[in-house]
Amino acid sequence: KTFWYIVYSVVNRTGQDVMFLPSFRLVTDTLDVTQAGDAVPPVVYDRIAARHRADFPFFAPPHKVTGKLLQGEEHGRSSAAVFLPFDPNAAGFRIHVGGLSGEMERVPNYAFDPDKPICPKENPQFFLLRRALEIRYDLPGDAETRSRATPIRRSRTWVLTEP
Repeated sequence: KTFWYIVYSVVNRTGQDVMFLPSFRLVTDTLDVTQAGDAVPPVVYDRIAARHRADFPFFAPPHKVTGKLLQGEEHGRSSAAVFLPFDPNAAGFRIHVGGLSGEMERVPNYAFDPDKPICPKENPQFFLLRRALEIRYDLPGDAETRSRATPIRRSRTWVLTEP
């Protein structure tokens, strides 16, 4: 079975210990959304660790790298965000990485109807958005060759997304 993944490393250089609770969401250009880690067997992380041992000798599965992140290089952590296969017709995707910044913004819902009851799902007055790192990739090839394609990184920027 094919899994898509991105290996990451994090180092706390903020000057204080922080909580590190990242989330990774992959959104294709066909609007297929996949949350990292959903239904991923533990053996997948073992194989990623073995494959990247030379570059990431202290690699650990995500549940072992979340939590309090102490300051300094010596407390850095490495893991992987792993995604199940997504729409084979996608020609590109974006990865949204949340939890790197505590920044959130409350924005008005311009479709809010004051004549209806306020309801978080059906008639919210505001939306809460959080700052996330967005990394855009193109996928060369077609649906037949997708599982062997190497994504091409196009950009990296900060965006506001749903939590």
